[in-house]
Amino acid sequence: MQQLKYYIFITFLLIVNHHFSFSQNNSDTLIVSQDYVLILNFHLESAQWEGNVEDEVTKFLNSTHLSNVFAEHIKAIDITTPELLKQEQDRILKKYLNRPRAVIFVGPAALPMFAECLNRHWPDVPIINSIAQKYTIPLEKYFQETPLEYDDNLSPITEEDIKKKYNITGIFAHNSLKEIVELMLLVLPDMNHLVFISDERIGSIIVRQRLKSIIAKDYPNLSMEFITAGEYSLNDMFSRVASFDFKTGIFYHSWSVKGKDADSYFIWNNMYKNIGQASKVPVFVSWDMNTAKGYIAGGVFNRMIDLSNKTIEVLKQVLAGTNPRDIPYQTIDKEKRYLNYSNLASYHSSKIKFPKDVYYFSKPENALYTYRYELFFIFIVIVFIILYCVQRIHFLNKAKEKQKKELDYQKELQHQIGLRNFKLALSLEVSTINPWVWNLSNKSIYFDDVKQIMENPNNPTNLLMYSEEDFLSWIYSEDKDRMMNIFYNLRNGKSNYLKEECRLLMPQRDEKYSWYMIQAVTYEKDYLGKPITLVGTMTLITETKELELELIKARDAAQESDRLKSKFLANLSHEIRTPLNAIVGFSGVLANSEDIEERKELADIVKHNNKLLLSLINDILEISKIESGAAEFNFSAFEVNAVLNDLKDSFLEEVDKKVSINLDMPLNELFIYSEKTKIRQVLNRLMSNAAKFTREGSITIGYYKPVNDVIRFFIKDTGCGIPEEQLQTVFGRFVKLNTFEQGTGLGLSVAQLIVEKLNGQIGVFSEFRNGSEFWFEIPYNESNRQAVLIGDNSKHNHIDRNLPDIKILVAEDSQSNYAILCSMMDPNCQLLHAWNGKEAVEMFSSFKPDLVLMDIKMPKMDGYSAVAEIRKLSTTVPIVAMSAYAFDDDRERLIQKGFDEYEPKPIDKNKLSNILNKIYKNKKMA
Repeated sequence: MQQLKYYIFITFLLIVNHHFSFSQNNSDTLIVSQDYVLILNFHLESAQWEGNVEDEVTKFLNSTHLSNVFAEHIKAIDITTPELLKQEQDRILKKYLNRPRAVIFVGPAALPMFAECLNRHWPDVPIINSIAQKYTIPLEKYFQETPLEYDDNLSPITEEDIKKKYNITGIFAHNSLKEIVELMLLVLPDMNHLVFISDERIGSIIVRQRLKSIIAKDYPNLSMEFITAGEYSLNDMFSRVASFDFKTGIFYHSWSVKGKDADSYFIWNNMYKNIGQASKVPVFVSWDMNTAKGYIAGGVFNRMIDLSNKTIEVLKQVLAGTNPRDIPYQTIDKEKRYLNYSNLASYHSSKIKFPKDVYYFSKPENALYTYRYELFFIFIVIVFIILYCVQRIHFLNKAKEKQKKELDYQKELQHQIGLRNFKLALSLEVSTINPWVWNLSNKSIYFDDVKQIMENPNNPTNLLMYSEEDFLSWIYSEDKDRMMNIFYNLRNGKSNYLKEECRLLMPQRDEKYSWYMIQAVTYEKDYLGKPITLVGTMTLITETKELELELIKARDAAQESDRLKSKFLANLSHEIRTPLNAIVGFSGVLANSEDIEERKELADIVKHNNKLLLSLINDILEISKIESGAAEFNFSAFEVNAVLNDLKDSFLEEVDKKVSINLDMPLNELFIYSEKTKIRQVLNRLMSNAAKFTREGSITIGYYKPVNDVIRFFIKDTGCGIPEEQLQTVFGRFVKLNTFEQGTGLGLSVAQLIVEKLNGQIGVFSEFRNGSEFWFEIPYNESNRQAVLIGDNSKHNHIDRNLPDIKILVAEDSQSNYAILCSMMDPNCQLLHAWNGKEAVEMFSSFKPDLVLMDIKMPKMDGYSAVAEIRKLSTTVPIVAMSAYAFDDDRERLIQKGFDEYEPKPIDKNKLSNILNKIYKNKKMA
């Protein structure tokens, strides 16, 4: 009678709980949110499982404010006809006016009942199927009035097919029925009878049939009993549950019954608690039913919190903009075995065991209590062993002498084995070879442990064992697919030999991936001819491989160098031939022309192309000197403002009349210690570039105040600017962004090389049609006025003499070059010609000329040596160097050698005239 009252009270509580949940789920308030996530929960709202998907997703969205969240609880078991399903679909779609950011399905019935409807109403709406199934349950199965039957032909779901139809992804949960049976047998070792409690829903039918198949195949000695809702009343079920002993294991899946107040089904979500309390033996489940709270013994499953976390992880990607179709189906980590220690201990029976390798809830810390039966058994065994040993001592003494002889023999044999192992280990250590044996039967690989053999050579089993999975994890990702195919062919008998190179990260040996030569052959085969054992070696070849890679790099570098050289020569040939063609062509026309104006025009063209050709050669020689390290960098103190003023003055006649040149110098004086000549050269090239492309507006030359020991120079213009796609190529060699403009395309390359040699950097800002700003930065070494003055006083004094006539000594070994000079000279000048340096010294001593024009490379005595001898005779006479050396640093070097001026070949008549006029003025002033 007392038991009947207990069942009636439980039934009342469950019915009240069901109706309360039902009433809470019928709110049809209109939802007009523009930003929300919709959860369609096909479990009852009253389910209080820890970490359920709806609660965890709601807490996540509320805490992060990523989106609003609304949940609908749909009782799939109440939807027994297509008409009822249509009513529920219409209710949802009318309630939620706007398209959600995502829809989350909870429960297996969601996909067949709502996916098609939502996809029609909200095309391609993002869907996350939180408890996905790997098979399709046809929708009509949910509407059958007759008892459902298990269908072996349930359509399997493929990820590719379902994603073609819906914008969906899903999360699979494991359901390992066999492992649940294994856990029950571990806890109840005397179990010979299994009871499965379930209902007539399609999901339960599928699990019931799978369990039948597993028991029949793997546990033929285990009898089964099914307690199914509809076949048993609630009271009969509880009575039957209460009658089982510890030879019976209870597996609870679900329980639903037909309601008395309506033609529908409802799930009692607290049924597992009541069954656990009514049963005299532990109750097991296949999914998370609050095992931590102790209502049931345990089971094998993924916890609800793990499913919720995986759902939230996928939801984050969807809210960030990723289509579910682009997210692969997820699988929760492999399920674990869970037991509630307090629940099992409450039965107070020695027939219940506490297996290892199980996650326990409520486990006490007292190990003695936990293993009390095991400890008692061990104590009995120890007592028995002691008694047995006492009896055996007498017999052992008699066998001692015989054993000693055998041990002596074994010791000698062990010594020989140890000596052999030591020699083998020493050879392997020197040769970096690792022998191994691959046992394909147990999927294990054995390596000789060289270190252990060296330390303990007498142990014949110094082996390191690894699983196939471990070994394959050592392989570098880029080599893995190739090696997997080779191993597959070897282990399946498609090949008998392996010799392949790959990268491995061997434990306890390699700190990074190393190259190995892997060799293997088939050692043993089974009766079908398939390999069962492979033997082989792994040889470390990292050094050889690195040498091979270095050789490949050297070969590629040589090929690239050859390609660049060919390209450079091709560009050089083209650039030289362009002005040379004009010079040769117009020179011939000039010789045959009698019209003075035409001759003047042709002469200007030849002169212009001469200038282009000379500029090209200078740029090429400058690049060659810098890259070969032959360029000299002479650092000195100088004042920056003076350099910029000189630069401005030198370009006043070069720029267009509509262009003004401005200076931006934030400091009144700025003294630095650097390479003045090279900086002027860079500024000159940048200024020349700006003048070429600026037709009107202004060009600004300047610098910024030094910051952090760096000074930045800039040249801004209002010219045509540079398109953005060409900014990266402006400093390339022979790059001419405007092919119609004159120039070699090397000026900016030379500037870049010089700046980099000064440990600086160069760049450009530009906007097409709105001008450009070229800049470069170099280290700032502060100097002062005194250092600049000292440097200026060290130069040679210019001529200051009174001469009645100008007498010029020309030291030149080329008759044609001397003839050119004669044509340039004023008729009033008296010319003296020396064919070499030695003759020039002798003629200077005899004729005392007012000016010496000295070539550098001459026979018998070069220009440097001749100047040194002349300076012994006179320190004031002006000596002008004439040379093919054409760089700014060449001028500085020549002046240091005793020259006063420097005029590079080909000689510029205007510059030479300026030198003669200066001497003539000095004569007139005398």
